[in-house]
Amino acid sequence: MEFDDAAVHMSITLGFQLADGADLMSSLRIVTPDEIDKEVAEFRKIPFVQAHLSIPARIITIVIDYCG
Repeated sequence: MEFDDAAVHMSITLGFQLADGADLMSSLRIVTPDEIDKEVAEFRKIPFVQAHLSIPARIITIVIDYCG
């Protein structure tokens, strides 16, 4: 699958509580749409991510735009 024709960036931020600067963070970079299922499955195995999966987010921000 060619993905160079229109590169798209999507960022999702989940806010659970006010940060005090000591909080851990985790992020995931997926290069092509073919990798989404595999990468998300691996991301869900991270202990920090697992700890937050059952907690409802207080704020959700989604930004989608073209790159380049």
